[in-house]
Amino acid sequence: MNLSEKKFGETMALLQDLYGKQLKPNILAVYWSYLKNFTEIEFDKAVEYIISNFKPTASATFPLIVHFRESKNGMEIKEAAVMAIDLLCDGMGKYGFYESVDFNDPVLHAVIVSYGGWREICGWSKDELSMRRSQMIETYRVFARNGRKYEGYMIGESEARNIAGGYDEWIKAPILINRDKAGRISGQKLLRVDE
Repeated sequence: MNLSEKKFGETMALLQDLYGKQLKPNILAVYWSYLKNFTEIEFDKAVEYIISNFKPTASATFPLIVHFRESKNGMEIKEAAVMAIDLLCDGMGKYGFYESVDFNDPVLHAVIVSYGGWREICGWSKDELSMRRSQMIETYRVFARNGRKYEGYMIGESEARNIAGGYDEWIKAPILINRDKAGRISGQKLLRVDE
């Protein structure tokens, strides 16, 4: 549901009271013109994020329009990061380090590479994975904001051994890992150019 002008006005009045700053009607109209395309849920999340994170300064005593927009983008990145790391954990459990995999997410691939690669993280114990999960989510968020990507797929142990032994004909195509419409993990064998 799109943000209603009534909800916007009530929430902005609350923020004005919270930050001790009264905005003139023409300034509120500018805020409305930039924020009216938010859904109510996005606006509520942005306000929640601002209340938790905005620190007034001498030059910005009240959250600016950019703070609302950044908080919306920040929440989207955080949600994407959580979903990506959850998919990674599920993929590790289902396919393991022998298979070469592709998550079709260059940011997630960059996170995997930064932690030593697919085979390395698949060797982590459940406890170690659990301890590193929040760190990996934060790494994903930073990489997404900074545009850090890895365009290749993740090489599994089987492919690495075949490459090392010169057995190119034995190299299997990677598995594309994603979620189906019901949210279950699914894998699809990709085809190699020579297949």
